Amino acid sequence: MLTNASNDENSLLMLVASSNRQASGQFYTAYTKQLYPNIFLFTHSMEDSEELLQEIFMKVWVQLEKRTQINNIRDYLFKMAKNKLLDNIRHHPIRVPKHQKTVKYIRLHLCLFSLIKPRWY
Repeated sequence: MLTNASNDENSLLMLVASSNRQASGQFYTAYTKQLYPNIFLFTHSMEDSEELLQEIFMKVWVQLEKRTQINNIRDYLFKMAKNKLLDNIRHHPIRVPKHQKTVKYIRLHLCLFSLIKPRWY
């Protein structure tokens, strides 16, 4: 059973790195809730969003097994999500609902997720 000390981000990562299933589930659940809405803004597809999330978490688990030092897991995950989304955009067209197909809409969402700088900078 997880202790209160393992709620700390570093302790949780150490448990995940040691293949603790409960810690891995807790880690996945906690960060999926943060990443999924941001990814969905760009993919507009539950399946694509879940697939990207799985790829991101698989890569993190591989890095943790290699004992790679990750200082801030939240920043690391969001940077990975940004890179995966950029790769996805390069290889697949953005699926925007018909009523929202405007450059301003896409540009606004890219700015919100810090993929591009807004024009007013």
